[in-house]
Amino acid sequence: MPPSVTTRSYDNARSGANSQETVLTPDAIRTKGIEKLFSLQLAGDARGIEAQPLVLPGVTLADGQSHDVIYLADMANQLWAFDADTGARLWTRTLGTPVTGTEPIDHYLINDHWGILSTPVIDAAAGIMYLVAWISPDRSAEKAQHFCYAVSVRDGTDVHPPVSLEGATYQAGHGAPEQRFASAGRKQRAALLLTEVDGHQTVFIGFGSLQETSATSRGWIIACATDPLGVTAAWASTAKGFGGGIWQAGSGLVADAKGFIYVMTGNGTFDGQVDFGESFVKLRYAPPDGTTAGSLSVTDWWTPFSDALRTGPQAHVAVRADRPLATNFRLETAAMGENPWADMDLGSAGPSSSSGSAPLSERARTASRTSWTTTTWARRPPPTWPTQPGTTRS
Repeated sequence: MPPSVTTRSYDNARSGANSQETVLTPDAIRTKGIEKLFSLQLAGDARGIEAQPLVLPGVTLADGQSHDVIYLADMANQLWAFDADTGARLWTRTLGTPVTGTEPIDHYLINDHWGILSTPVIDAAAGIMYLVAWISPDRSAEKAQHFCYAVSVRDGTDVHPPVSLEGATYQAGHGAPEQRFASAGRKQRAALLLTEVDGHQTVFIGFGSLQETSATSRGWIIACATDPLGVTAAWASTAKGFGGGIWQAGSGLVADAKGFIYVMTGNGTFDGQVDFGESFVKLRYAPPDGTTAGSLSVTDWWTPFSDALRTGPQAHVAVRADRPLATNFRLETAAMGENPWADMDLGSAGPSSSSGSAPLSERARTASRTSWTTTTWARRPPPTWPTQPGTTRS
């Protein structure tokens, strides 16, 4: 029986450690080697999947038979279940029409479609998989919406009706305008997080933007209660400025034992109050309680002081200022005489947690900034830093 893989990187700490493995040991590999058992054929998108496969052993299907199952979610909005021992297809389901890939979405046209981009998450005890699909009535991004699904691991049928995330709101305060989530400009890349906070099981969904240089780009986290399935809170990473997308190379948000949520944000504006571009952010989720709405709020953060040099828009945007650029557009800045460090994206990889939940004191932040700067610029002359409100120079 294979070990369970119910979330990206095995656990909510994103450790990447398979602590259940008993067969695939170093000694077994040295003596027996590794051989391919089978290949799984997916139809619908030439690139196939961006999400990590998930595995659940001993699943009793609708026909009463028990199987160890591999689950795959692809960019054509298809969900596949295969037998982990034989590779036989057990069932498949199409959730809706995906968005057709275009240059504003993906500058290099890597994918034919944009559907299920992130890794789903499985509640093994309940037999439910949660996933997010980008669905469009006419295959355009302009009319597309992101839907959160809760489906049975037995046959892919809906356990709860899917929920549209369109229109979720966040009010940051400090004079910032209310932000309203619009699917048309968002990419849902980070893996889903399923955790329990104060007795409330919740799915957390992170978003980046289609066009990082757009004035409306920003990162989002949307919280969805699992029973009944529905949006309970939202947080925007930049409420006055822009940017701060949540990418994390597809890795998921992190949760600790105390219910805190951790996230890395990408290029964007920063002020330490309502804008948290290029930051490592710790959030507290307060579930709804009676007449009190649920909320997501920043409780701590760390941002390198060198962020002031590289917040978007980048210097090379002027070269293509006629329109916003797809998020994955990159110029060879060094060849143009620009600072090649100007597009260092802190959010290009997600955090991984060890035990504990200690506060990031100001002293620790200052020490971290100093260490970061020493590491980052060890082989380069120290730059002349521009001044940016809300950052601290070391």
